[in-house]
Amino acid sequence: PYPFKMASTGVEYFMVTVSAPIIVRNQVIGVVEMEFSLDELQSYIQNIKPYGTGFTYLISDSGIIMASPDIKEQGRNISAIAFIDKNTKSKIASAAQNDETMIITWKDGNNGKEIESSVVTVDMPDIHNKWAFMSSAYLTDAYRNAGLTRMNHIGMSVNIGILGIILLTYPSMRRYTLHY
Repeated sequence: PYPFKMASTGVEYFMVTVSAPIIVRNQVIGVVEMEFSLDELQSYIQNIKPYGTGFTYLISDSGIIMASPDIKEQGRNISAIAFIDKNTKSKIASAAQNDETMIITWKDGNNGKEIESSVVTVDMPDIHNKWAFMSSAYLTDAYRNAGLTRMNHIGMSVNIGILGIILLTYPSMRRYTLHY
């Protein structure tokens, strides 16, 4: 994302540009480009709280936070997030870069609680950057609130990640190719 300040209001927004070629008879004749604000996506991600106390992130393959529980984190590198340990940050970045789906168990650096995160790559055809959706829940809260076993929680994390991919890629992220 990149910051964009509205001249009339002085309000700063984070924007993303998506572009795709216009192809006619197998010939590129132009480019379609769309810019969109991450505000709506940020609002959506901010309100996803698995098991009531969990959180979600949308992170680019370069480690830039596209959307998070805290709007102040948007546009920053994941390395700046203090409560996520270095090893976990590395695994999250690796998942985004390598199209990996993974479940990571780690400890919150602020309170020591065990967290389980499901990280799923968001597939965006014709876009060179990749994003990863991370859905996380504090295990003690998840077990207590949902009465789940560890295996049920893993299945639920994967389902939440898949739901996130569907919601994030439909309908705004499509391949736009014109054929005549």
